[in-house]
Amino acid sequence: MAAVELEVLFPEGRFTAGHPQSAVRRGRGPEPHEGRIHPDKERRDVRATRELPFGFGKSYMNRNTALDAVLEGWRLAGTFIYPSGTPFTVLDNGVNDYSQAGNVFADPVSGVSPKPSNRSLAEWFNPAAFETPAQQGNGVFGTGGRNTLFGPKLSNVNLSLAKTWHYEERFRFELRGDFINAFNHPSFDLPNNDMSSSGVGTITSVANGPRTIQLGARLSF
Repeated sequence: MAAVELEVLFPEGRFTAGHPQSAVRRGRGPEPHEGRIHPDKERRDVRATRELPFGFGKSYMNRNTALDAVLEGWRLAGTFIYPSGTPFTVLDNGVNDYSQAGNVFADPVSGVSPKPSNRSLAEWFNPAAFETPAQQGNGVFGTGGRNTLFGPKLSNVNLSLAKTWHYEERFRFELRGDFINAFNHPSFDLPNNDMSSSGVGTITSVANGPRTIQLGARLSF
């Protein structure tokens, strides 16, 4: 996987944007079950660090010693992760032939689109576009391709705010707060991909956790 990354330096900060690129095999290869081989079609990572413009030598609140001690030196850092959805395969776990050899892929229905007219968590893909394999047993595992559909896109923003106080050359005190999934935005998990399940095509869980706040302090000498 190759990565394309752009980095820009500012007087008081840094901005980096990354866009990894990977080869994705689409459709089906020589064998029916060959398909997409990488979990992400594309992924965008943005990382930024900025020293806040407060205190002596900065743009704002730069004339007061007391304010300088409180406001100067704060750093704000953040990451924005936005990968495309993870590919998945539609299976039929109701077929038990050769269960020790692997999953049975559902057969696609000719002329029926797997994309529903109104995609939602209740119907991420159209179950009517797949059916139980017509041929079973004797080493037949269905005719559907592997990883032919994609789940929801993911997005996550993490932020960090930190300040370091220095005393002489020996002592350093750092105070920081980390905000994981800072905006408490849900990213949804893959849908139920089992044709034998009554909930096939539905999404009932999230792939990321709720907002988490961590506070920390460190004294170095």
